Amino acid sequence: MNLFIKIVRESIVVLIVSSLLSSIGGIALKSIESNLLILVPIMIILPALNDMVGDFGIILVSRFTTALYMHKRIKLVATHLFKDVLLVALISAIYIALLGTFLSSLKGFSFDALFFGKIFC
Repeated sequence: MNLFIKIVRESIVVLIVSSLLSSIGGIALKSIESNLLILVPIMIILPALNDMVGDFGIILVSRFTTALYMHKRIKLVATHLFKDVLLVALISAIYIALLGTFLSSLKGFSFDALFFGKIFC
């Protein structure tokens, strides 16, 4: 039971901070909602990208914490993690952008090559 209390005590600050940051992000998105409704693909892509960023953040923090606990070389672990997560994030972002544009075209949104380029950049 003592270990449980220690884990909760050490994790509660990170949990509160991440919840506050997520709420601030949601409020910011709500404030520009009317502008985003003009761009249907962005509205499809945005929640998936938002979730993806949070997931990658959790992966990085948990792996980094594990490396610290196991007394591994932090610089080597951080470099390896950054390369792996960057590759997966790039592939995921391209996949999500393609899927978002495909779904928006099914809903009748027409776009040209310039708009497609803006989505990927």
